[in-house]
Amino acid sequence: SESFTSEHRIRRADGEWRWMSVHAVPVRDPSGQIVEWTGMNLDITERKQAEISLRESELRYRTLVAATGAITWTCPATGIHVQPQPAWMAFTGQTIEDLLGTGWTRAIHPDDVEAAFAKWNESRERSVAFTDEYRVRRADGEWRWTSVYAAPVRDAAGQTIEWIGMHLDITERRQAEQDVRESRAMLK
Repeated sequence: SESFTSEHRIRRADGEWRWMSVHAVPVRDPSGQIVEWTGMNLDITERKQAEISLRESELRYRTLVAATGAITWTCPATGIHVQPQPAWMAFTGQTIEDLLGTGWTRAIHPDDVEAAFAKWNESRERSVAFTDEYRVRRADGEWRWTSVYAAPVRDAAGQTIEWIGMHLDITERRQAEQDVRESRAMLK
């Protein structure tokens, strides 16, 4: 064997469990036989706790997104889609070829697309959060109102490195608001 690496928990004399990283290499005699091992133990408890916290945080985030029914997406700082967007593709029925670049705009209602795309470009160029409401064609062909929010993800220097966004289907809310307006108008 050339070396040994392991991560495991050990209990200290005071009873506290700690994560240790162990790395050892064999010491051989002139004939090549292992005569001893030399190595080191490194306490990696804080790193392991950070990894666990990160996994739990990611799980909470994924659960929250799933609970909202949000159509989530990401794209590079350019605002041009270069990779699949599974939630968008499932909602709209677009294929990867349909949505790449600015193809996603073909799923936006013809009456809404120009203003929505202009507003998106302005937010992207200024690197500020994007919010809007517009209609998106669902995979079954029905137009659905969506509330859209996108935020720039920034690096340590403050430069936008990508965008993360979501659409929420607000069709029922929009219809309820319209019904209230119509009821008020009839009462007048």
